[in-house]
Amino acid sequence: MILSLMMLSLYTLGFFTQALAYSQLGINLNKYLYAPWIKHLEMDNPIKVTYNKSVEFWCSRVEGCSYQNPNL
Repeated sequence: MILSLMMLSLYTLGFFTQALAYSQLGINLNKYLYAPWIKHLEMDNPIKVTYNKSVEFWCSRVEGCSYQNPNL
């Protein structure tokens, strides 16, 4: 019984640490994928639209809209 509880707790801990690593990887990928596009938008007078105080969209008449995490 104790061994099974230990295994379950280790499995749960591993799951959450992997989920955190994947979320961090996603944030870094967004940073590198969208950074050049956002810099290009800066030349085209972009409009920043904030939704729900945590999501920002950068919109331009030429390029459309792109998601950018405001915490980057």
